[in-house]
Parts: sequence; C-alpha cells; structure tokens
Amino acid sequence: MIFVSIALFCMLAGFARKYWIKARTTTYENMSDKYEAIIEPDPLMTLESCLEEAFANYYVDEEQMMEERLCHLCMEGIEPAQKVSRLPCDHEFHYVCSEAWKIKAKSPTCPVCCSSEIADVQPVVIVV
Repeated sequence: MIFVSIALFCMLAGFARKYWIKARTTTYENMSDKYEAIIEPDPLMTLESCLEEAFANYYVDEEQMMEERLCHLCMEGIEPAQKVSRLPCDHEFHYVCSEAWKIKAKSPTCPVCCSSEIADVQPVVIVV
C-alpha cells in the first residue's frame, strides 16, 4: 500500500512539474511578444516625435512655467519671500536647487539654456 501511495505521489509531482514548466514557458513567451511590440520603433517616427510621445504627460510650456513661477530644476512653485537665484538669462531657481546644481554640474551653467554662468550669482528674495 505504501508503494502505491509513493508511486501516485511521484506521478502527481511529475505532472505538476510538467504543468509548471509549461505555464512558465508560455508566460515568458507571451511577455517577450508584448515587449517586442513595445520596443520595436516605428521607422517613420523622428527623434522629436518619439520624445514628445514619451514625455507627453510631463510637458509644461514655458508660458506656464513663467506664469506659475516654477523652479526649473525641481519643478516646484516659487513662493513669495523665498530665496531665489535669478540668472542673467531670466531663468529662476530656488537658491537651494541652484546651489545643488552648482555642486553636481562640472561646468556651472544654466541647466535650461546652458548660456549663463551661475557660479557668482547672488540670491535674490522675490516679493510678489
């Protein structure tokens, strides 16, 4: 009787193993098909259109940034009476953000237009 029980257990374990391997393989094959469809680029798309499509949910136009007075580094609002670094190119950053950018950047230029040196810019307090 024990021999029959062990034989049945081994058969069930074998079937379960085969089923498990088949299920895993099928899942990976389905996943790879989906990923290939996502990764394959459209040959008619340009780099600009790919970037626009990829970042469509994160696009903020310059007028909106100027109206809302956003820091161009952290993308958070600049509140009245906050310490701000304003560059000669009129881009504004929180003072803390601009200091962090100066430390991280090898050549401290404006992170938006890359034109102005920010090494010697003094903080300004904005009053609205």
